[in-house]
Amino acid sequence: MRLRALPAALATLLTVVALTGCGSDQPADGTGPPPSPAPAATSTPATTPATTVVPAFTLGTSVDTVVVMLEQAGLVAEVPDVDDPHYAVATDPAAGVEVPIGTTVSVLVGDG
Repeated sequence: MRLRALPAALATLLTVVALTGCGSDQPADGTGPPPSPAPAATSTPATTPATTVVPAFTLGTSVDTVVVMLEQAGLVAEVPDVDDPHYAVATDPAAGVEVPIGTTVSVLVGDG
């Protein structure tokens, strides 16, 4: 008999909760103030500047190609004013170094 009484007791409890608004901040008749909104999510601004890596290239790559590679990486290429044709031999900072985006990178050239 106790097992049969349990569903009836549970139904009574649910009816009481529904009628009294138990577990809610609002009165059962819904006339209370609206619930408080959830706190807004805040975002912490990044304090570290975005970085990129100075791209590597093969010795003998054209200066123009290295300039394009640097620009695609978000860097500014600085090339000496020399007569063409020349090829790139290195960069300063060196290839593989992590630097802030927008860093000026010197392209060292050789003639050939």
